[in-house]
Amino acid sequence: MEPNNAVCRMTEGSALEVWAGTESPVYTQMVGARIAGVDQNSVRVHVPDAGGSFGLHYSSGANDPAAEALQIAKALDWRYPIKVQTSREEEFKSGRYRAMAVHHVRAGANVNGRLTAYHQQMAAEPTSPNLPFVGEVLFKDGVDFMTVTGVVDNPYTFENFKVEATNVDAGVPIMVWRSVGNSHTEFARESALDELAIAVGRDPVDLRRDLLVNNPRTLRALELAAGYAGWASPPGDSRARGIACTNYLSHSGVVVEVSQDQRKRIHVERVVFALDCGIVVDPDLVRAQVESGLLWGLGAAAWGEIVLGAGGTIETQNFDRYPVMRMQSIPSIEVHLIDSPETPSGVGEVSVPTVAPALANAIFALTGSRIRRLPMSRTIQIY
Repeated sequence: MEPNNAVCRMTEGSALEVWAGTESPVYTQMVGARIAGVDQNSVRVHVPDAGGSFGLHYSSGANDPAAEALQIAKALDWRYPIKVQTSREEEFKSGRYRAMAVHHVRAGANVNGRLTAYHQQMAAEPTSPNLPFVGEVLFKDGVDFMTVTGVVDNPYTFENFKVEATNVDAGVPIMVWRSVGNSHTEFARESALDELAIAVGRDPVDLRRDLLVNNPRTLRALELAAGYAGWASPPGDSRARGIACTNYLSHSGVVVEVSQDQRKRIHVERVVFALDCGIVVDPDLVRAQVESGLLWGLGAAAWGEIVLGAGGTIETQNFDRYPVMRMQSIPSIEVHLIDSPETPSGVGEVSVPTVAPALANAIFALTGSRIRRLPMSRTIQIY
């Protein structure tokens, strides 16, 4: 939430110092060397404590505070230390955005309701080419790994499986977003699997159980989440549940329970999350990461939207147009950590990609309205 800012100064001996809340000091070092005309090893980057980043501080380009502070300092012949801080409106207008993506999923089942084929097509703007070094590793043969994560490395065993990805240049500056490609690929996949389960008359958990036959850790997380949420029992009047699971970073399952009031507004009442991340070193820290990811993901799924106006102008310039999760909207959250002897694995983004499809599946179960576009506030009112 803190405004993006940076400080720079040139010291004696033409050594350049930069203070910036960056996730990638080497990128800031590269930009500093280019602007100042010095060797990259002469640029020292100090990384102070910072709040949330979520991809915002992952790069350094021509229009971020570090680069602008350097340009100003150079114009003043490096006589003064320079600090640049962006306003909230500048953050919204000059930042980089999550890649737009469109998915088309087809799936088939036999007469027994077992999935026999899965085909997911997607079109999105590649993320990796914007990143030096990273892009060289993750963008190969025309395929951007950061875009297709969650599709090619999904937790399921499909009898017939095909993925097609098309790179699109939308002309919008983009950057990695918390959980990267999984944030949209898993929304499409987990929503589609629920649609298929309903079409063939099967329980969504039961359908996934078949597909996780070769992935016991994700299966266990799915079943534990369902069990703790009381999946087998009715949730009560004007309530419904939705479920999703993933092997992204670690193995997890999530159940979202929603209600609807007399004004047809949706409220998220409860979230149950089961996680196998291997040996847990700090349980409280893991739970905090999961909880924050759930709230981040719920807020983005419900309301998060940057609106582009005519000529590419950014109409969304502050939090009056970009609502974030508030206390009144926060559900009851239960995080169940699975005791595992496996090597510790990631938890920083593990709860983000599946909470949106679980919410969409719950809303369908309650209202019969299938939401296929984010944010959900475009389709239904959530409070």
